[in-house]
Amino acid sequence: MLALYSISNFSLRVNAIVIANIMLGTIFIAVMSRGMTFYNAHFMPIFIFSILSLVILSPNLSDIMKNTYIDEALFLIFFMGSFLSVANKPLSFYSKINNKFIWLFLILFFISGVISTYINQVPFSTSVLGGALILKPIIILIGFLLFTITEDSKKYYYLYIKYLFTLLCLISIIWSFIFEFILSSNPAVGVDVANEFISNIPAFRSFYFHTNGYSSIMIILSNYFFSYYLLTKSKSKFGLFLCCIAGLLTSSRIKVIILLPVTIMLIWMLYASIEAKQATKKKHTKQIIIVLLFIPFLMGSIYISKNKIIRYSFSENVRREILVTSFLVSKSNYWLGAGFGRFGSAISTKNYSPEYFKYGLNDIYGASPKKANFITDQWWGWYIGETGIIGMLFFLSALLFVSQELICVVRRSHFYDKNLSVIAYTALGALVYGVGSGFASGSLSGPPASYFIMGLIGLAFNIPFGKWGKNSGL
Repeated sequence: MLALYSISNFSLRVNAIVIANIMLGTIFIAVMSRGMTFYNAHFMPIFIFSILSLVILSPNLSDIMKNTYIDEALFLIFFMGSFLSVANKPLSFYSKINNKFIWLFLILFFISGVISTYINQVPFSTSVLGGALILKPIIILIGFLLFTITEDSKKYYYLYIKYLFTLLCLISIIWSFIFEFILSSNPAVGVDVANEFISNIPAFRSFYFHTNGYSSIMIILSNYFFSYYLLTKSKSKFGLFLCCIAGLLTSSRIKVIILLPVTIMLIWMLYASIEAKQATKKKHTKQIIIVLLFIPFLMGSIYISKNKIIRYSFSENVRREILVTSFLVSKSNYWLGAGFGRFGSAISTKNYSPEYFKYGLNDIYGASPKKANFITDQWWGWYIGETGIIGMLFFLSALLFVSQELICVVRRSHFYDKNLSVIAYTALGALVYGVGSGFASGSLSGPPASYFIMGLIGLAFNIPFGKWGKNSGL
């Protein structure tokens, strides 16, 4: 449906490029899938590595090609590749998560949106596209649960994830240092914004389209390298962790700087609870103490920006108004929502929603019919506005059970498979960030961060299935 929307709204040249890439990818996958053992053990890890690499650049490609659904086109190719991996048992992804309450609450979340859509008589095309977008995190999760991980392929997934994250860290920092710090001229396509701490100094975004994308990836990488260091005591990974913090600070995104110590402390507390007395030995805590010294520095940065936070909280701005209004929308719809594609989503800005006129949001800069790009800078208001408080509670309940399952994976794999444990730790920290930043960021639902957050969760659930069989609680 997204492809049909793209065809009907964008130029033939743009869509020809997108469709040609999808067709080539499909043919390539079909040829490779003839040998399923090779396909699952060797092709899929490289395929996922390539897709995630391209997703990083999808906002840049979208701006160049004037097509906002590049990341969806990339995921369509990935989804077909994943489906071929389990073509003989396509519903096997359901059994890879032991806690069925996750699926129950996700289904109830979707039903809340469907009922909201029916009550408000949302046009069919708008509701289908809006429903596809709001379900995007769930679809990404299912995509990563679909493919088969074998004993042979497991080591490749670990290896390629380590390569991808290391390259992302180094290239991001080097690019930012050369083009933004030294040359003060960033050739990468994107939006430059002012520094939130020091006026007249730009915030760094590296080669990413926006500082939000840069900071979101940096906090995920920080969680990864910190987890890797905790489990292996690798000094090189500790160094990469510090590099990620440096990159994150230069992006000057307040919400990310606030949430970094939260995610790091969460990972550390879980690690310490498993390690028990071993984690308190002096030889294991030297670098940990250094890490903890960063927290006062980060909190000091927040203190410096307190005036901006206070002004932002009480002034009229799109993010705040979308969130506050979403509760009004839900209240007027029996605590459901306005329906798919009607509030806070990209679809609601393409086919400008009448809800914005109804609540006076059309007069706010960044939410007007001519310029509505600020509306999608969040997902809390989006999910509440379209599925209601009821739907939002169902969705958050599902994510709560997801976090519990991730903790189970961490505990089972901590001593048995440290590589898997690193992925689970990172996924847990990334999920906390994705949920916590939802008032001012679309990281959980938009590229590039959403693919990494939900993808890591999917891998954490999928890899144990390949190793032990069905996941089981402690």
